[in-house]
This record gives sequence, C-alpha cells and structure tokens, in this order.
Amino acid sequence: MSDAVRFISYDRLKKFSESDTILLRLIDQIAHLTVDITDKIGEIPGGNELNMFALILSISKCLIDLTFTRRTEISFSNLPATSCVSSTLTKLKITVNTFDDCLYLLDACLQQLSILIIHIIEISDSSSNIDNTKNLPKLKCLTLTSYWYTYFYNNRIVPLLHRMLNLEELTLFLSIIRNESTYIDGTQLYNDFLINIPRLNKFIFRVYQRLDKLARDIIFTQCIDVAVISSNKDKNSKTISILDRFYLNKIPRIRYNIECFTLDAVSVERVLCIGNYPKLHKLNLVNLEIERVFRIFNGISAWVRNFDDCLCLLDGRLSQLHTFIVKVDKIENSSITLDNKSDTAMEY
Repeated sequence: MSDAVRFISYDRLKKFSESDTILLRLIDQIAHLTVDITDKIGEIPGGNELNMFALILSISKCLIDLTFTRRTEISFSNLPATSCVSSTLTKLKITVNTFDDCLYLLDACLQQLSILIIHIIEISDSSSNIDNTKNLPKLKCLTLTSYWYTYFYNNRIVPLLHRMLNLEELTLFLSIIRNESTYIDGTQLYNDFLINIPRLNKFIFRVYQRLDKLARDIIFTQCIDVAVISSNKDKNSKTISILDRFYLNKIPRIRYNIECFTLDAVSVERVLCIGNYPKLHKLNLVNLEIERVFRIFNGISAWVRNFDDCLCLLDGRLSQLHTFIVKVDKIENSSITLDNKSDTAMEY
C-alpha cells in the first residue's frame, strides 16, 4: 500500500475519519498526506476544517508530511493551545489567516517540524500573547509568503526569523510598506537576521516595497529613472512586474513633482499614458527605436525653461508632430536659427 493518499473533498475525508477500526488503522499508517478541501466555505460547517486538522494530527501516528489546502485560509485563534499536537510531523504546507496563526503552529505544537511552507493572508499586529522569542532549533527550511502589504516587517517577521538559528534554506515572498525612505536591500537583510543564521546555504527572496515617505518627499521625486537594461527575452521578468506596480501605485502620486524622466522601450508608453507631468522639462529616452519615437510622440505637451528650448523641438526632428502645447517660462531674443527648409505644420 502506498503511503501517499490524496483526499479531494471534505466529505470523503470526514467519512474516513468516522469509519471503522480497520480504516482508522490504515490512516494510522499514512506517512505522507495531502488534504484538499474543495467545498465552498458556506458548505462546510463552521470550524470543521480546524477540527479535521487537529483530528489528522491526533490519529495519524506515523504522519511526517502534511499538505493541508483549501480555497480559503484557516485560523487557529479559537482552538486550545494543545489541539494541534504532533510528535512525528516534520513537514507542513498550509495557508493561514494571520501571523498569529503561524506562531500558534510553531508554539510547541509541532515538536519535530523541520520544513514549513506557509502562506499568510495578513501580517498584522498581534492580537494574542503567543511568544515570538523562543528558539526553533529543529526548523531547517522555511518558505513564507504573503501578498498583502504589511507595516510589520520589523516587529513581526524579523523576530520570527531570529528564532530559527539552524535554518539551511529560506524563501521569503513579501509585500512591505515602509515609512523610511530606504529600500530593504541585501545589507539590511544581513543585519536584520541573516547574520544570526550561520548555517543558511540557500536564500531566495522577493520583496515588494511601498515607500510612503519617499512618495511624499519632493526631493526624491523630482528626477525619476525607470530604464531597465534588459533583452527582449526579459520583458516578462520579475523586474518588469515590479516596475508595473511602481507605475500603477507610485507614479500617479508623484507625477506633479517630476521634472526629469529617464525611460526605455519598456517603460515609455506605460509612463506617458498615466497622465500629464506639468513640471517635466527633461526627458531621456534609452534604447528606443526611432520608429517607435515617431509613433508615440505625435503630440507633445511640455513646459520648457526658455524659448530656445521650444525652438529646438521645432527643428524638424519631430516631423510627425501634429499637436504642440508649450508653456515657456521666459522669452528673450533667441540664439537659435531654425532650418528654413523644415516644414513645421501643426494644430494649436
């Protein structure tokens, strides 16, 4: 008999848990188990998914590897501290509701756990008194993901990682809001927790960051460079995905302060379609084909420092231009001579 069994519905798992002694003995011999609850949450009696998790741990005396999945997250906040106990489980993959649920699982309930793959829906401030300081020396591998933005990287995630002194593999996929004006980089990660994990030999991390203070500071938003040095093969890379979030969440908030932009073929159309940039007076284009420039810049709205800057735009280099709206700070005698052979016809 194989020691890997997949239950594909809540009803089937419940039937096994209520069956006769022979079936219970079979369950007792299972070492690797995947529980996949596919029922809609409204069809499951309240709390039964938690009871099943506790039941599995209590009746599966040889269970070492458990994947507990369902379409919605679960929470352990209403369970007694001794409900989910296992002295054999070494690997767990699960989705939970809060960071406290993660702490609950690690709070002496799973004594032999060495591999934890956990997705946390919300990392917020603590609503319990669960200890987040006790060392977890047996944990060797951690994968922690959370897509909702959190303010509690320093207060919750870093202390948890400090407890894992013997980690050998660590994967972090996080979304973080910071009031500081600095990104979390490799140096900060080292100072925050990597320095305390000497046995770590594999570290994968992807951190989406929102710098709220940065977006409010005019000093950091006057000159923006979003040019990416990449080949065509990299246009669907993680870097482009991160920049897309920057275009969507940050540029609309700071565009009124931007005076200088550096764009490339990947970013130029995304940035220009967001809205007007009333203070923009310098635009650098990197790795952009001239045909694409002609296609994109068939209309310009610009704010220039002096009349010479305006004339430079009309020297024939933008022959496809049909709409030109310009605000000039200062008009004096021009030192620029236009090419009289260039045809410049446009609408105002």
